[in-house]
Amino acid sequence: MFCPKCGKEVPEGAAFCVGCGNPMGGAAPKAAGASPTPHAAGAGCAAAKKRPPVVPLVVAAVAVIVVVTAIATGGFGLLGGSGVSPKGSVEEYTWAELSAISDEIGKASDEDAAVEVAKKYHLVNDDGTLDGSQRKSVTLADGTQTSVQIAGFAHDAKTGGGTAGITFIFADAIAEHEMNSSDTSAGGWEASEMRSWLASEGKALLPQDLQAELVAVDKMTNNVGYTQDASSVTATSDELWLFSYAELAGTPTAEGGWSSSFVSEYGGVMGAEGSQYKLFRDKRVNQYSSNDFLVRYYEGESRDWWERSPGPNSSDLFVLVGSDGGPSHALYAGYSYAVVPGFCI
Repeated sequence: MFCPKCGKEVPEGAAFCVGCGNPMGGAAPKAAGASPTPHAAGAGCAAAKKRPPVVPLVVAAVAVIVVVTAIATGGFGLLGGSGVSPKGSVEEYTWAELSAISDEIGKASDEDAAVEVAKKYHLVNDDGTLDGSQRKSVTLADGTQTSVQIAGFAHDAKTGGGTAGITFIFADAIAEHEMNSSDTSAGGWEASEMRSWLASEGKALLPQDLQAELVAVDKMTNNVGYTQDASSVTATSDELWLFSYAELAGTPTAEGGWSSSFVSEYGGVMGAEGSQYKLFRDKRVNQYSSNDFLVRYYEGESRDWWERSPGPNSSDLFVLVGSDGGPSHALYAGYSYAVVPGFCI
């Protein structure tokens, strides 16, 4: 075979002229192991792209679990351990939400740890103090508009076991009532008509959503009346109660304004009726002097208001806070004075 262009002899079947390179029209044999056709290669890539991205999906699933767990436990600051999202103030929470937060606070190891939990929910000032501005509005069944203040954290023992996380005090009186219809302190708080009234008519004044969250706590009180014996202080279980002298002002001392003879004879009895709540410590309520923070109003006027402590040196007196805010007054049990309850949730 000869090249038509240059006339050089070319071997049979050659694809090109060995002299000038002119195409001869023959087909060169395919080399063994040659690359696949473009179509075949494309098909292979397509097949590769369809393989599921196993590792990225597993990583994504783990990431979702981590995020959900962090939110549920408060790890990202969105929700607390209570499952309640922190809000700006006490007023903004429902009673059910405050109850859930109280359960979380009640699990704290001590008051300092409880305050740290309370900070997360903005239930205290930034420095951890209470000043009475930590309030929530309450509308009583008779239409009275009032409010309650946080008095303390992890302070009271639940009757059924555990610790109540939040204790409240009413910012104003909810009624006027006598401790007993007769002038007697016999039986103390436990046997008093006031206690029975609070458990029935007093509780009925509260809105239903608040009533649903009340928890019974053990309150320590001199339940004899006229006595020098500190063993007369025993526990009652109450959902709604009055504050004792010690819970407002601490144990009576001579330095606090009490006579040394009274302290030696009766200070042990009154001092065993609980310990001072954080709110009153932070507001520097002292033992014998008046304090504006303890002034409470009823029907627009400042009033004397009952404590649950019997006067231990008399058979007919209970201690009360005067209209001037002094916590150390005592008057006859048969008189009608303002009622300022406390409660836990």
